[in-house]
Amino acid sequence: MERAAGGGKDTLFVAAMAIPDPSSSASADPGIASADPSGAGAAPASASPDPAGKPRPGSPDAAGLGAGSPDAAGLGAGRRPARGDRSELPGAATRGVPGNTGPGSTPPGSTGRTAGSGQTRGGAAGPADWAGARAFALPVLRWFSPRRLEVTAAFIFEVVRQIRRRRAEPRLTVAVDIDALYETLTGVGWYLYEILDHLAQRDDLLLRLYGHQMAPPGPLAPAGLTTRTAAAEVETVPMGDPDPAPVPAPAGPRSPDAPLAPPPPFAPATLLAAATRLPAGPAIEHVTYSAPDGMVVPPWRADQWLRRLAPLLLAADRNRVLFGPNFLLPPLFRFAAGARVVAIHDLAFRRLPWVVRPDTARALADGLERTLLEADLLLADSETVAGELVAGGVAPSRVRSIHLGPGHLPSPTVLAAASPPLGTPARYGLFVGTLEPRKNVATLLTAWRQLHRDGGAPPLLLCGPRGWRAQALRRQLAEAESEGWLRYLGYVSPVELAALYRGAAVVALPSLYEGFGMPAVEAMVAGAPLVLSDLPVFREVAGDAALYAPARRSDVWCERLRQVLEDDALRLTLSRRARERGAGFDWRRAAAATADAWREAAGAAPG
Repeated sequence: MERAAGGGKDTLFVAAMAIPDPSSSASADPGIASADPSGAGAAPASASPDPAGKPRPGSPDAAGLGAGSPDAAGLGAGRRPARGDRSELPGAATRGVPGNTGPGSTPPGSTGRTAGSGQTRGGAAGPADWAGARAFALPVLRWFSPRRLEVTAAFIFEVVRQIRRRRAEPRLTVAVDIDALYETLTGVGWYLYEILDHLAQRDDLLLRLYGHQMAPPGPLAPAGLTTRTAAAEVETVPMGDPDPAPVPAPAGPRSPDAPLAPPPPFAPATLLAAATRLPAGPAIEHVTYSAPDGMVVPPWRADQWLRRLAPLLLAADRNRVLFGPNFLLPPLFRFAAGARVVAIHDLAFRRLPWVVRPDTARALADGLERTLLEADLLLADSETVAGELVAGGVAPSRVRSIHLGPGHLPSPTVLAAASPPLGTPARYGLFVGTLEPRKNVATLLTAWRQLHRDGGAPPLLLCGPRGWRAQALRRQLAEAESEGWLRYLGYVSPVELAALYRGAAVVALPSLYEGFGMPAVEAMVAGAPLVLSDLPVFREVAGDAALYAPARRSDVWCERLRQVLEDDALRLTLSRRARERGAGFDWRRAAAATADAWREAAGAAPG
């Protein structure tokens, strides 16, 4: 050990070498060394008399020991005989039994072992005890080495420092649940993205973004893409049920020679869903915790603890406002103080429960009542939904209606150069939305089939994902495609979608229920003629820029569509009105109104 320490070896190596190796008889058996006063060392365990019958030097007989004595059998000093020779030893069957005084028994007060024990009578440790101590000590020394303790302390200190910094923030601080951005972007995801993007440059508030794991997010957007450009290149998913979040690729193994220096505990902010960045600016802070390698616990265990502590860590930041953009406040906010503001986009699960997924309906039924009770302020996308909330018992003073912006279409410059998907016909009708019961696509198919049979109807294009309970609808789509008057496009990019709106002869949206009607606003911005279901929210949003038909009257739908397709003057009038009305929907205005609602809930003076 002295040589190892003197040679500058690691402290862990020195401590490990200080523990005797049970496989070495000479180092583990102090009794053998005492049998050789000259210090020359004991003979190997395999020493035996030479062929002449004389004992070899160092054997028990050469030291003057009787053949029947315990030490001659190698037991007095803690040594064990060979496994096959144990039965030949005198008194082997009764050795160490209390009260036994037969030949070969262990005398009272002797240091011989008891049968089956790794501990001597006098308390001296044997090889089994040393092996157990070594097996326990090595992991302890490895995981609690000074370097690992230093890394752990540095991480904890940094977490505390960041919490103190966030508590001292003088601006209005808003904790934002960004779970909707961890999934394929749908209506709610794009709503949240646009609100954040248009508030990112504000200097009078700070939006702190908290994810469901508060863990480092996935890959960054491709190099060179700005926020708007990256958003334009993400495939569009119209309002509907989100798909599962993509699974990030596992990181490669760390080199054994790599240093254990901890990475920053707060990772850069990026978006998990698709190839676009989170909005960035003076008003944006993405709060994440990342356990560094080299701590006294494995990183995966530290990450588990961080996830369990996430609600407490968020509460420690003391944000003044908690914002839930997707109907409910997440469990992550359960211990946090601050004004609670929640966006309620529609009440479909109450008005038409059969059109909502059962799991979604259960989650909303369980959580929305508590949200309506606990929220300080509720934000509705339309006056229609605000009225439904008030009719359901919510005080009008706790409800604010804020119209949204024009979807997630690209900028006018990009829109001017946009091209529709390859193979798009020169003239067509268009539907945009998820293929699910609430969108009532079956009525549109019935009406368009009649138009096709009457002659002169262009093809109908459908954009959007297939939703739930769409088996019967899929059969109708397959039949219509075989007849040649329908084409299902599925997902399209925002640029392609904008081009489709711009070139459509008519956009038809026969929904049974809507909370706002984002596709209708997108179509108006692009100047597309509209035929809509006769719903209060559609009349609120589109006004005189559309024709209306009862949602379940396919005959009336057929007549309204025929009017638009055959009357050029009417189509031009609807297109002009659509552009005029669409100009009133602006994300900057919606974001500013949302920030004012946060200030109102927090009791803060306007910025």
